[in-house]
Amino acid sequence: ITMVALFSVSMLTSALNTRMKRQEHARAEAEKEKLRGDLLRAISHDLRTPLTSILGANTALTANEDTLTPAQKQELHRSIDQQAQWLKRMVENLLSITRISGEGGAKIIKTPEAVEEIVAAAAEKARARDPELPVVVSVPQEVLICPMDALLIEQVLLNLLQNAAQHAAGATVVKILVSKDRQHVKIDVQDD
Repeated sequence: ITMVALFSVSMLTSALNTRMKRQEHARAEAEKEKLRGDLLRAISHDLRTPLTSILGANTALTANEDTLTPAQKQELHRSIDQQAQWLKRMVENLLSITRISGEGGAKIIKTPEAVEEIVAAAAEKARARDPELPVVVSVPQEVLICPMDALLIEQVLLNLLQNAAQHAAGATVVKILVSKDRQHVKIDVQDD
């Protein structure tokens, strides 16, 4: 009787463990699908923005070719080139991120970068896209070098600045504050 009882308990335990593993796997797959959908929405936004700028500048050049001054034409050409370069880097980075490494994970290559340069580039692009966006940058006196994927960090900052421009109704200033504690660099994006 004891053997039969132990055998029954072990079979029941095994069945419960199998069911729990299946549920955990299903939950993990659902979470992965949600994350994939969120990523695709973010990427489509990030790709559409420079494309819209390129198309708008090109339309302005084509429609107003006779009335634009050479300086205005040069500025529009510069804007098209800048946005096309940004789009090219973004696509190259996306392709390199989605390349699967031998262990089955995404591979992000970090290189030492000057934080001030990345923050300044993001602020400049945000101002170019929305000249009315009052962006103030505050960085420490010391040069901070941090391992990162510069394009991804710049894109994150640009997305935060764009969100502030779109959703922070009544904000008079958006600040990018860079600070350092013992081992980490902290970048805050704040509006008032």
